[in-house]
Amino acid sequence: MMRAIAVFCIHVVAMVLFTTAHACDTGAPILKPEQPSSPLAEIQKFTGTLFPYGATVIRYERQMESDALIRAKLFVTPAQWQGFLGCARLEPDAFEEEKRYLLGSNTDWWNPRDSRQLPTAQARLPGARVLNVGVDRSDPERILVFFVWHRT
Repeated sequence: MMRAIAVFCIHVVAMVLFTTAHACDTGAPILKPEQPSSPLAEIQKFTGTLFPYGATVIRYERQMESDALIRAKLFVTPAQWQGFLGCARLEPDAFEEEKRYLLGSNTDWWNPRDSRQLPTAQARLPGARVLNVGVDRSDPERILVFFVWHRT
């Protein structure tokens, strides 16, 4: 009986990983189609970054001056975080506390300097685009993500 449960769990985990990887590889949206006007869908459409279903946007802004810029603060669960890493093509060991400067300084609602620990990583994307992501894991139930996408 225990072996059957273990095999079942392995199959479920494999199916979830395959589905997430397949969605990322094909560019299929992870958001459900009935949410086309959500802030997350707008960020996803503009940046091309895929987000796990259920991620919650706290606030975001889009600046379209000389260089396009999107900043967003999101909450994700630990499981959603793993899916996001795969879709954003960020390596978990690329996150370093010393890179938090990539998120800029505090202004109004954008407050990366307030997090005690904020390991941050950067991904250089095609088309002179850059993705900076900081992760605050101080709450074990939900992860605070600072997301900055811009063109250079």
